[in-house]
Amino acid sequence: MSESSAPILGNLFTPEFINDPYPTYRLIRETNPFLNIPGTEDWIAVRYDDCASVLRDKRFGIDNDRRMRTGIGENYMVNPAFASLSRMMLVADPPDHTRLRKLVVRAFDARSIEKLRGQIRQIAKDLVDAMEDASAGDLMTAFARQLPIQVICEMLGIPEEDRHRFIELDENAGRILDPTPMTPEELDRANRDALEGAAYFDELCERRRREPTDDLLTAMVQSETEHGKLTREELSANINLIFGAGHETTVNLIGNGLLALFRNRDQLTLLQNDPSLIPGAIEELLRYDSSVQLTGRTALEDADVANGFTPARR
Repeated sequence: MSESSAPILGNLFTPEFINDPYPTYRLIRETNPFLNIPGTEDWIAVRYDDCASVLRDKRFGIDNDRRMRTGIGENYMVNPAFASLSRMMLVADPPDHTRLRKLVVRAFDARSIEKLRGQIRQIAKDLVDAMEDASAGDLMTAFARQLPIQVICEMLGIPEEDRHRFIELDENAGRILDPTPMTPEELDRANRDALEGAAYFDELCERRRREPTDDLLTAMVQSETEHGKLTREELSANINLIFGAGHETTVNLIGNGLLALFRNRDQLTLLQNDPSLIPGAIEELLRYDSSVQLTGRTALEDADVANGFTPARR
């Protein structure tokens, strides 16, 4: 390990790094754009062109089973949380990813999304009105965490009487994707949540088979293409993925975006004076301080990435 990489590696994934990772990214980019984590075959890339190259290159994949066996152990599937994760299209490679994506995307047609637009506006308005009526409130608790959960429940057609199960969604639900290992207590909680979620959605999906309704859950239950149907386990896992991917990323976008605007008041003033700039601002805030800071790929065969650098094939 070089002297320049030592302080970088010592800072990775600490609370200080998570609070503001960008100085560390800059240090990696300027001193060691492909940084090896000692004792592993893992490399960190931070330059845009390098990351884009890897993400678009078919010679790289997720290879989730190898990752889990290496990081968790050969028997990782005995944990319901890891078993559910392994069935999500998020960690699948083709042809499974292709099959799962085509089945799920069919449920996100333009008509369904347009139908939700008015409902989403109304949910957001109701949440803001409630904060105004209270004359105070924590933005993250009263709005940012509530909005995506209520929207997802509406999309899926979760019955009103069941929505309380999701309103207080555990903010640590995404820990299973973090690079730092889960504590035994966190894994126990994740396993318990996975079992409870699977049981609930199995029962609800069975209801939708008997009594179809005009919602995303029914569309997923009925999804079928030339690639075949979703299994019950895949259906439950990818419903949970919609909750996880749609909730935490949106919460963090709202929080990170508003924090950035309050730190750059001139930009906030521009938006307040010209709301037509908001769509572009949302895209820029996604780029500026992304909800997702890390993703991984495995070299499935030898592949030059940049300047002759070739990560070892696994």
